[in-house]
Amino acid sequence: MKLNVREYLKISIIYAIVTAFPPALQILILPLLEGKDRLGATQFSHLAITESISVLAMTIAIFAMGNAIARFYFDYRDNRKSYNSMVSSVYSSILFRGLILMILAALFGNYIGKIFPQPELRDFSSYGYLAIIVGINRAIFLTATSLYRNEKKIRLFVALSLALGILRTAFQLTMVLNYKMNFIGYLTGSAIGGLLPSLFILGLTFYRSGFHYNRTIMRPIYTFTRPLFQYGLVQWGLLFADRYFLKLNNFQEELGMYDTAMKFVFGIQLILQGIQGAVQPEVYRVLKDRDEETKQNLDGLLGVLQVQTQLIIAIAIIPVMFFLHNFFETKLQLAAGLISLLFMTSILKTQFVIYSFPFYYEKRTKYFLKVNTIVLIINILLNFLLVPIFKAYGSIIALYVSGLVQVIATFYYQDKVIDIKFNELQQFYYPLALVFLTILLEWIKWQFNLNYYITAIFLVIVMLAGVCKFYKDDIRFFLRKQ
Repeated sequence: MKLNVREYLKISIIYAIVTAFPPALQILILPLLEGKDRLGATQFSHLAITESISVLAMTIAIFAMGNAIARFYFDYRDNRKSYNSMVSSVYSSILFRGLILMILAALFGNYIGKIFPQPELRDFSSYGYLAIIVGINRAIFLTATSLYRNEKKIRLFVALSLALGILRTAFQLTMVLNYKMNFIGYLTGSAIGGLLPSLFILGLTFYRSGFHYNRTIMRPIYTFTRPLFQYGLVQWGLLFADRYFLKLNNFQEELGMYDTAMKFVFGIQLILQGIQGAVQPEVYRVLKDRDEETKQNLDGLLGVLQVQTQLIIAIAIIPVMFFLHNFFETKLQLAAGLISLLFMTSILKTQFVIYSFPFYYEKRTKYFLKVNTIVLIINILLNFLLVPIFKAYGSIIALYVSGLVQVIATFYYQDKVIDIKFNELQQFYYPLALVFLTILLEWIKWQFNLNYYITAIFLVIVMLAGVCKFYKDDIRFFLRKQ
């Protein structure tokens, strides 16, 4: 199989830039909202909890349909009638689950609010419905972008991403500055700004594909997505555990700092998801047309994915630290010291994605439920034990340990699914070496009371040198395949 390298590189760059646009705007407006007479660390800690609720709502509403559309696209693309029925059925199912969520929130919202000790969060009705709407909007948008990537409708993907970024940011600023100067104002703007693109997506989808719910088509899709949905719940548990235990122990300022740093991490991960979205169809095509070139193609393709991941992280670390340190007024400035440590968790994310491709392609998704349930238990236990002692660093330790378990287990089991030998030095050992180097540098920083810029700059230099040393031959080979 011959890869179209130029097309892949072009699309991956477009996806990276466009996917980065909405979170970049979210980050750029933070200094306008944060300050002594505006939102402080405590308000941002409340936003961390509402974000967790939105992610849970998204996970339930989407039910892994973004992954399903990406995979089942290859099964139905040659039959237009069945394809339209599949697409329409997927969106109908998202809307139905969203409706169920709103009903459950109305019935049990008061009980949900009682799990939080802070008075602002105990009134679930004041923010809960908004958080759920934000989650449903994301489910619709993510499913659409997964579909458009496979259909290669680049212009539509770009237009929707730009519209989401501009509308959501505009409404967030308007609501906070003119409606409520608190986390509820921000959440209101997020809900309204995300609703408009979602309505456009639904209107366009049902206009083109009709309104259907085909049980025959959805039955194998649910078989595929059910383990991924359970895996999504596990991922949500990983997101919620650290925030909840920090909140439960009343470390509100620490949670505000931690969540602010994590916003930048999620921004980086969204950029990487755009690149991974570009590489995913190419990997599936390689796996479908397996021949003597398969190993070389995958080595080159995934080597470039690692290069892109490491370069983006290396380039972003120092500017983000500078931005936090110089443009924030409250204790959120201290989030700058967490950036390099948290950014490097994205290395683990990319490794997990790479070794997950065989499971997705072979529809062996039950694996994710098993390994990630263990990962969730480890994460919750470590948060419970370490947060009262180390505060935000307790959550970071839990994040690293659970991430390492996830990657190592997936690396071990993927070989039993498809007999393809990945380049272990490039895809496994060297990225893990970078992760352990980051941990060592953090310990040195605290042990010798070093400025966090010193260790961060050293890490960046090592990463850039490593790209040149470990991936240069792979990149040359890949670029020669024209």
